[in-house]
Amino acid sequence: AFSDSTVYVWVARNLAFGLGLVIQNTSGGYDPLIWFPPLYPVLISIPVLLGADAFQAARWINAICFGLLLAISSFAVLRISRSRLLGLAIVILLVVNPGFIKIFSGALSEPLFLVLTLTALVFISLAAETPNKDWLWILGGFLAGLTLLTRYLGAAVIVTAFIFSFGVKGTWKERVRRLLNVALPSLIPAGAWLWLTNSLAGSVGGRHFEWSLSSLETAGHFFAGLWSEILAWVPYITRGSQVISPQGKLFLGLLILFGVFFGFQRFGQKTPDQAEYRKLSIWIAIWFTFSVFYLAIHLVSYMVVIEKPDTDFRLFIPVLFAWIIILIFILALFRSFIKAQIPVVVTVMLVLIIYASYFGNRTIDYVQDMHQNGWGYTSRYWQESHLLFEAGKLGQDSKIYSNDPALILLYHGYFPSYLDFPAMIDSHSNPSQETIFVMFYPQAQGVHGGKTEELFDSLDGQFQAVYRGTDGGVYKLHGD
Repeated sequence: AFSDSTVYVWVARNLAFGLGLVIQNTSGGYDPLIWFPPLYPVLISIPVLLGADAFQAARWINAICFGLLLAISSFAVLRISRSRLLGLAIVILLVVNPGFIKIFSGALSEPLFLVLTLTALVFISLAAETPNKDWLWILGGFLAGLTLLTRYLGAAVIVTAFIFSFGVKGTWKERVRRLLNVALPSLIPAGAWLWLTNSLAGSVGGRHFEWSLSSLETAGHFFAGLWSEILAWVPYITRGSQVISPQGKLFLGLLILFGVFFGFQRFGQKTPDQAEYRKLSIWIAIWFTFSVFYLAIHLVSYMVVIEKPDTDFRLFIPVLFAWIIILIFILALFRSFIKAQIPVVVTVMLVLIIYASYFGNRTIDYVQDMHQNGWGYTSRYWQESHLLFEAGKLGQDSKIYSNDPALILLYHGYFPSYLDFPAMIDSHSNPSQETIFVMFYPQAQGVHGGKTEELFDSLDGQFQAVYRGTDGGVYKLHGD
């Protein structure tokens, strides 16, 4: 019943058309944008204002963000590690992973969020290396504030910036000055938006909060979702012998990784350059801190917010991004301990071969499918849907219900009320109201599974079918 992409696209269009930051509601009017931060739809609205289509604008933003993500990541790794191989390795790790390709294939805020997070933490890292350069702290703080204006979980970036601006060595006066340099440019725009949403909706971001003992049980669902994503991130962890569980394999792998790291640190063939070691340690610490606070804020939100956030690849992809960067910098630390570079080159190549052999074919298949059929609401399936065509002919004076209102809003600009099959069947007892139902088959199948065909067949005797096809049906009450 809800679609982030639909909201972004229509808020951008409404803003470009002079209506403001608003989204259509089920009454035919408009509601102010509260649930989502404004930066991404504002960015889409600029090309729309200049005559571009909103989807075309989103595609160009995705392309630019993807290029920036690869370029800035590679530049940061190359600058700190002074290794072209590692600079290339992070590009390969990002390009080969199908999760990153997927989020850059839709009208989603994650691409912009990743670029702003990366840029903000790069400036914070540079500032931590040279703490007396105020402009680095100010710019890092400003970009951290923009992450929250892109996604509310950008609060993790702001917290990370706060910790390192105050935690870097210096006098108390210097620490307070650095903290203010970060706090003012980050909190003023972010705080202004949160205050506005609270004044309009009576709660921050339109969320409603509730704490109970069941919240602790809810945490288990969160960690189950996180573990499911981790299994998808680690190559071959679910394959091979089941004598060792995936949890055991992950623990054993981390144990070996840390054992090798500390072994090289203690018995390495050369003493690492202290300045390089400090820089790498700062970067690892910053990205680790960000990932911890990102997960912590997400967990708390999942436990206490009534309208719970998702626990899927989209919400966890910034954590994967942070952990990939950490992995690269750990490999750079290995490099600093060893005089002969052949073992490092072999290790990096082995990581890339394992990663690419596991994810490469999946990514290629996904890209080919995307090219042929598209993805999500803009896929060829929905562009050629007769059901959506029929939904576009419905009169706006009718009361329209659907089991996927956001799909209709995306294509036709009006927002039906949400209604699933049980409530639709109950509505049959009130035939006097002029009511139309647009029911999508794939969405119903996702909820009702094997009973979907039976549910649709049962509607034929209770309602008048205006349209019936493999993609769903349009129904009205008998006598209308």
